Order: sequence, then structure tokens, then C-alpha cells
Amino acid sequence: MSRHWLIASCLVFCAACAAEELGSPPSISDLSYSPRSITTGQAATIQGTLRFEDADADLLEMLVTLRAPGDERMELPATEVADAEGKTEGLVALQLVLIAPTPGEYAFEIRLIDANGNESNALVGSVVAL
Repeated sequence: MSRHWLIASCLVFCAACAAEELGSPPSISDLSYSPRSITTGQAATIQGTLRFEDADADLLEMLVTLRAPGDERMELPATEVADAEGKTEGLVALQLVLIAPTPGEYAFEIRLIDANGNESNALVGSVVAL
């Protein structure tokens, strides 16, 4: 049986930062999000934030990989991080809309990429579909 996921949106934006030197990958930390549980078969909006540092001030995109129960994976299209140009640190907000077709744990891995193609470390969150 094939599992289908609907991701209606992945929105990101950045707030409060400053610029500096060139050449290093971004670093992310402090992932915070809610809810932690969702209802199977219903659209659920997962909202959260994470902190970033990027010494070369060229943060560009967010990558999200979803993992369903049974380890099925889905890579979402890269999403531009708005308002990050010229900033070396700040807060990125995220919003994922997910419909979980079956009960279980659904994980999401987040990475940021800068204009030079440098990729950050990954942060992982998860929600339980009841």
C-alpha cells in the first residue's frame, strides 16, 4: 500500500541579524516546534523556529526531508529563506502542513544551504499521528 503525503506549504523567513566574512557553511541549532502530536487523516500545521549562524552572510535555502513510519522518505523541494541576505545570524521560522495517512511517528530533518552550496548540520523533529 502506497503512502501519500500532502505538504501544502513550507514557509520560512529570517529575523534580526548582521553581516561578516566569507567561506563557511551555515550552522543551525535550537529547533523548537509544535504540535508534537497530530490526528491521522487530517491536515496539521507544524510551526517552529530554529537559530542559524552563517559567517559569510549568504544563507539561501531550507531543505526538509520527511520520514514516515516504516522509514519511507520524501525530500521536499528547497524553499528560499526570505530576509536572510546579508545576515550572519538569526532566527528562521518554518511551517509544514502534513496529512499523515496512517498512525505512527513522522520525522522531519531540516538543513540550510548558503549561496556557495555549503550545507549546514541537520536538526530533526518528529510528530506522532494518533
